[in-house]
Amino acid sequence: MLLRERIVWSLVVVICLTYVLNRYRPVTAGDKEFEWNRLWIFKTHSTNKYDCIVAGDSRVYRGISASAIEKELEGLSVFNFGYSSGSFSSFMLDQIENRLDLNSKRPIVLLGVTPYSLTEKAMEDEHFREQLAKKKEEILEYLYFEPLKRFFHPYSIQELYEARKTADSGGTVYHQESFYRQGWVASWKIPPDPKAALPGYVKDFASNRVSPVAIDTLVDRVGRWTRNGIEVYGFRPPTTVEMVQLENNLSGFQESLFVQRFQDAGGRWIDLDISEYQSYDGSHLAKSSAIKVSERIGKHISGREP
Repeated sequence: MLLRERIVWSLVVVICLTYVLNRYRPVTAGDKEFEWNRLWIFKTHSTNKYDCIVAGDSRVYRGISASAIEKELEGLSVFNFGYSSGSFSSFMLDQIENRLDLNSKRPIVLLGVTPYSLTEKAMEDEHFREQLAKKKEEILEYLYFEPLKRFFHPYSIQELYEARKTADSGGTVYHQESFYRQGWVASWKIPPDPKAALPGYVKDFASNRVSPVAIDTLVDRVGRWTRNGIEVYGFRPPTTVEMVQLENNLSGFQESLFVQRFQDAGGRWIDLDISEYQSYDGSHLAKSSAIKVSERIGKHISGREP
């Protein structure tokens, strides 16, 4: 065999082995970090536009499956634009509008309203601004060179060993799956702890209650959107009875009055029965419940359910 042929066959073998190793190796901590970074960069910096934008805080980005809503809204594209501790400040409402396809046959904004999302602290929009400040080189890598970045990502023997050990032990206590093109992070805990988030919210609302300015800002925008032909839906993301009671008692949120103002501005409110869904930490929905509530919301918007 000629030297040239040997070189060619050697390259073919190396490429095939590299592909197989990348295809069938266990998921590592590096993979999870990669997926996490890609989701937020795509969500923040992609110029794609959608027929329906879902917005809110972490209860939205962990609790609403865009694809589950899409199945109920045939032919319409849906994107989850939720951020950790996200708000409905004028700044964020502008960002939502920028990602909405205003030429859609049916432009829709779906807002997951939590008491925390209406506080002054939330209106700082720290998570979004942090992602917005990413370096240009990093943005380009994840948006346009993702396949190459993933393929040539280095792995240590220790990292692969730890991943295999975790897989063999039945998985970790806390699970996350990032669906970056949907903007959704599916989450769940084994076992669930429905009271875990309560102490943190008690502390948060001690000095950070619902802001009248935040409510006025949101209601004014809902009115403007609906006058311009955009359908606006709102809902309170399901949690637990204990969390709802805590928020109602400590945050200053008066849901019935807010809903009335929301509807007076032209918005449509979706009531959800929290007993139908499971929260794994008292704040966020487990993956199966996130899919279930998303289907329910999609059916409501489609008109197939009241």
